[in-house]
Amino acid sequence: MATTTITAVSKVQLSPEHLGVYRVPNISAGSLEEANRLLQKNHDEIHMFWRDANGHNHTVHNILTSLALGATPTELQQAFDDTARDQVRAKPDPDPKVVQDLYNADVFYANLGSGKQYPNFLAFFEQEIENKGWQAVLNEYCFSRSRNAEALLARLFEGAYHSIIHVGLGVEFKQPSIIAEGLAQAAGDGAQGLEGFFHDSDKLVDSASQPLAELLHEAYSNETIHRAAKWEDGPNKIRAGVLGRAGDEIAQLAAKLRIKPDELQQRTAEMISCVAYMATAAQRRGKLRKIDFFYMHNVTSSIFLTVLTRQDFIKLEDRVRLLEYKGRSDLVWYAACGAPKLQVEDVASYGNGASAGMNWDQLFRAINEMHDDGHVAKFVRALKSGEEVSKGLEENNAGFPIKGDLWLKAAQMAYATILDLPGDQKWLFFAGFDQAWAGVASTA
Repeated sequence: MATTTITAVSKVQLSPEHLGVYRVPNISAGSLEEANRLLQKNHDEIHMFWRDANGHNHTVHNILTSLALGATPTELQQAFDDTARDQVRAKPDPDPKVVQDLYNADVFYANLGSGKQYPNFLAFFEQEIENKGWQAVLNEYCFSRSRNAEALLARLFEGAYHSIIHVGLGVEFKQPSIIAEGLAQAAGDGAQGLEGFFHDSDKLVDSASQPLAELLHEAYSNETIHRAAKWEDGPNKIRAGVLGRAGDEIAQLAAKLRIKPDELQQRTAEMISCVAYMATAAQRRGKLRKIDFFYMHNVTSSIFLTVLTRQDFIKLEDRVRLLEYKGRSDLVWYAACGAPKLQVEDVASYGNGASAGMNWDQLFRAINEMHDDGHVAKFVRALKSGEEVSKGLEENNAGFPIKGDLWLKAAQMAYATILDLPGDQKWLFFAGFDQAWAGVASTA
């Protein structure tokens, strides 16, 4: 087990003044104290990757989201225990020589994608934050347009959005240690090729611009994009499928997502509505409702664009670019899961199951009481935040496929469709493929 020295940067210290862009009122001092304890233990002792490929530690996500939804100290301990799978690998001590070598930009770049370097990247980013402050570090390593910043910015969107979720939580709750964790995760995680896709899309951008909702439907209608991913691609449906077989087409489509600086607030809200649409309207008639596991991550990450696009220390043009990249990566994920037909009536007509009649507060309480690894809590909090930031923008606007009471219906669906199911049955995987639905029960 690592023998970490706790510094000002590595210490977790939640403040009542910084408890999230959406949270319930009156979070108790006892819950804050328990969250600090659990997050410190995770930071000091536990590796970010519980396995070498796609093994992300969700403990921070679960604790902070549960806290924002009003979890008691006992419920926070339960949330910690529910991510036990993610805590099986101890975090090694960093190697001081490797940490120092990372200050060489070429060495830093050469080590990107190496999960075993996570402890060294973490120590490196903590040192940088201690010397420069976390705002300056984010600007330098994500938004400076250097080779390494371009690579790390793209990597925030890799790994099914886990790094931008982690960094976003650190910024949202003003925790330098969690920001350092998220940056180290982005540096160590694998990549499917989004950096090249983002740059290809940037080169194709012209004055034309379309809402993300329209582009989702164009992706569905484009046979090359729609059929690019194959079931046989397994976990490589982005690299081998969408980018491998329809790279030019998806880049040309994504280039149509162009955001003007004065549209930032509205287009952020539109993006959240669109990913909620992807996740909840991708259903099969005659089958029980299910939510796609990967589209769920499009939603759980969406709240952090609200967080990050509100940060004045990030240049406006970089916030715009961040949102464009989020929407463009959402298009890639839509295609990677087989580009299913999206029918909003499947959300509008939902009203049965264990969540029938629940309001938001009742959902929050039920979610904090249930056993889960945090995905449902993140999904529902992102939807509630989406509802809040869309007020005054969504009326008579086709860019918002999810609006009004559909926000709550989507949240009710998320809770009821995973309740009491084992982990491997809670979510659907790759909703656009017939094989994904084969084991889902038919409706009566």
